[in-house]
Amino acid sequence: LLLYGGGAGVLVSVGLLATYFALHVLFNIYNKWLFSGPVPAPLFITATHQGFCFLGALMFALCSPHHWYKRTPLEGSAMYTNLLIISVGFCLNTALNNVSLMHSTLALNQLVRAFAP
Repeated sequence: LLLYGGGAGVLVSVGLLATYFALHVLFNIYNKWLFSGPVPAPLFITATHQGFCFLGALMFALCSPHHWYKRTPLEGSAMYTNLLIISVGFCLNTALNNVSLMHSTLALNQLVRAFAP
């Protein structure tokens, strides 16, 4: 992820990576607070979040020029099956992580997530 040549590119890459990890940790801290206190309904929050992400992606796909992205056509049942497995796995990963925040410490949650793909 070198955006610029030389040492500046490395600094930008390290900065972006550090920002990503910091935001990830802050979001987990926020979710831990949210699910342990004001809104103890992680599956509802996760489903709502997934629904709004889908709507946002759909709006972007419908409103963006067609030359920005050319979709690979899905051919055969094997491609649909693989896509379904990835989608279900992603949703389960997110939902189970949010449920685990209610029942485990944040440190344990971060440790387990560090070993997840």
